Amino acid sequence: MKVKRALLLFSVFTLSFLISLYLTFPFEKIAEKVLVEKGFHPQKVSFYHFPPRLTIEELPFSNVTLKSVSIEPKGLKRFLVKAELCGGNLEIRTNTSLERVEFTAHGLEFSRCPLKSDFKLLGKLDGKGYLVFRKRQLTDGKGEFTLSGVRLKNVRFGIFSFKELDLGEGRVNYSVIGKNYLKVSGELNGKDAQVEIKGNVSYNPKNYMNSYVNLNVSVNMKTGKLKGQKFRFTVRGSFNSLRFY
Repeated sequence: MKVKRALLLFSVFTLSFLISLYLTFPFEKIAEKVLVEKGFHPQKVSFYHFPPRLTIEELPFSNVTLKSVSIEPKGLKRFLVKAELCGGNLEIRTNTSLERVEFTAHGLEFSRCPLKSDFKLLGKLDGKGYLVFRKRQLTDGKGEFTLSGVRLKNVRFGIFSFKELDLGEGRVNYSVIGKNYLKVSGELNGKDAQVEIKGNVSYNPKNYMNSYVNLNVSVNMKTGKLKGQKFRFTVRGSFNSLRFY
């Protein structure tokens, strides 16, 4: 009887100690230290115990600032990342080794993303897909994006220029067909024009914003003096600097 009581008291003490340790452990300070060591400087880091969730506010990442990022464990080896990005929301499910990344994007606004180009792009993007990495190299993946309210401002085709083109809505698909190499295809249909897109993206594993884009674009005009005319051009460059050719 005394042995059982001693075991019970020891169990209660151990459990109480573990709970107290969990509640007082400085998760925020450790997470913030790790982020700073990696070159990130968030405005605020918070940890919520029940359920466990790490929240990071105003986190600069590449050329964009993530308004809010939350990280939630989903089992022992998987976790869920939620981020507010470009006026929309991004959810990423992955494992601790980051070998497979599944994502869902909703309501991302082109005008609020750090895209530098010869033209101004307006509209929204939704999508989902997955990417597989091996030793930081992109080896597999597939996904689809839905675009809506797409408009181009200050765009030029050869000697012709337009203040605005309504390209409406459409879809863009990607698939990984080689190491760090994606095939891209899609189409848009709007009031002013119908667009077909085919090309590829060479992924840069060191900095994704420096990945090289090479797209062949065909535009069939539906309104104005150029109604029925077709234009073909290419869009090339990194995500930081896209240009027409």
